[in-house]
Formats: sequence, structure tokens, C-alpha cells
Amino acid sequence: MLGFQGWGQTLTTNVVGNAICSGDNFNVIMQYNQRITFYLEFNLNDGNGWQIYNTVPTTSPLSNPSVSTFYGISMPAVIITTIIDFRIRYSIGGAYNSGSSFTTAILLTITDNPLPAATVASNNTICNGVSINIGSLAISGNTYSWSSSAGSYSSTSSNPTVSPSITQTYTLTETITASGCFNSNSIIINVNQLPTANISYAASPYCATGTATATQTGQAGGTYSSTAGLSISSSTGAINLGASTAGTYTVTYSFSNGTCSNTTTASVTINALPTASISYAASPYCATGTATATQTGQAGGT
Repeated sequence: MLGFQGWGQTLTTNVVGNAICSGDNFNVIMQYNQRITFYLEFNLNDGNGWQIYNTVPTTSPLSNPSVSTFYGISMPAVIITTIIDFRIRYSIGGAYNSGSSFTTAILLTITDNPLPAATVASNNTICNGVSINIGSLAISGNTYSWSSSAGSYSSTSSNPTVSPSITQTYTLTETITASGCFNSNSIIINVNQLPTANISYAASPYCATGTATATQTGQAGGTYSSTAGLSISSSTGAINLGASTAGTYTVTYSFSNGTCSNTTTASVTINALPTASISYAASPYCATGTATATQTGQAGGT
């Protein structure tokens, strides 16, 4: 404990190295060798001069030397490093007399270091699968440590990107390396789950004639789309098979519940119709004998 000698008084503190972080409570111990009634005074060196800490004067006991301790002293929050000086204003004897009071020299000096801001982004709501930044720009000389309310998320970035699948509270602890002072703040990211749906074309593969109907379950009100060559209704998913080019297609159903959007897909195959031709080359015929058909293309017909 460090302190300075006054006229019969000393002030010491339990603060290691006489340096605190803003908001820390600390003790000041006064030792004296005569009976006095006194105030503990402090000066923040901010232009406001000396201020009284204890509003009621303290009187030392008759025994000397004696010790009085001020427990849990708390100073106003600081935003820059501040030097706090302490001294004693006293009257000799068992009652304080402002007309015959004395002040000691500065008996104790404590350095009050500011806390880092630990700046986090505003609370937000996202859809599952969306990424979002949750911090701010880094400050040189400071370190950063993030944790989450669920799971084992961690990061040492000042502004990490997260993509939670459930609602999470992320807590940032920022530390000023030079002073060891730290501060923490939290951000809540609410997560809305995505709507779900399924589509299918149960009779696939199809021949290139007629209409293929989509079967849809789950979130309604979506739209259907595919690549060029497939003639599809965007509202119902019905496929005009005759107007489509043969091939295999992926149909995408895009849908929303008003808050979050999602997609699902189904595969559909269209086979071209077989072709064939027949002819009776000698037509017209006389009504006798047999006329033979000439057939090309797909065989096996009737």
C-alpha cells in the first residue's frame, strides 16, 4: 500500500499500484497520531477543485496512533485517464471547527483509468441462414473476446460475422491491454425459422403430350420457375408437355411466409414422342389381291 506522510496523518489504499479502472471501489486508510475531527477530500483535477467525500466529519478515537478506514469508495466514471488526489481537512480535537481547520498536503494519489466502450451492434432479427455483423471497428491496443449464450461460439475479432440457427445472445468483453481495464456488452440476435414446402411431379417421366400437374405441400402462395425449354405456369406449376422441349429439368418453387423466404426443387423428365410413317405406294388399287404397307420409324405399332 502506497501513501504520503502529512502532519501526523498518512493515507494509504488497498489498490495495487495505486491504479484503478473506472467504477472500481477501493478503500482509503487513514492513520493519525493526534485526536482530530476531519473530512476526507478528493480532487479529480478537472477544474472543479477539492470536494468532500464524507458529508459528516469523522472524529478519531482518543487512543493514538489510530486508524480510520473508508470502505468502498466510488469515484465518478471517467472517460479519460484521471489523476485523483486525496488529502485531509481537519480540526484538532473532538469537534470540527471550520474556523480553525487545516488541510494536509496531498497524501494519496490514485490513477483512474477509463473503461473501453465494448461497442456492439444493435439488437436485430434475422432469418435462419442470414449472416450479420455484431460488433464495431477495432481500437489499436485493445483485445476482444466474444461468447454466446448457447453453444461454444468464440471469436477474437472486434466485429465478427455470425449466422445463428437459433436466437442467441452474444457477449463482447473488450480489454485495454495497457491498463488491464475491461468492459462487456451484449447483443441479442433473434432468429426466425424458414417456412417449408415440398413439390413433386409424381408421374415423371412424361411423354411430350398433355399436362403434368405439380403436387405441392407446406407453405402455399409461391411461384414456379425453371430453365428455358420448359413451358410451366408460374402460379400452379402445371407443365404444358407438348409445348416443352424434351429433356430433364429442375423446377424451383419459391415461397415466403411474409417474414422469411425459402425455395424447394423437384426434377421432371419429358420424353419425346416416337415417330413413324406408313405409305401404300401403289394406291389407287383395283379391288383384287393385297396392298402392302411400307412403314418407317418406330416399329411394333398396330
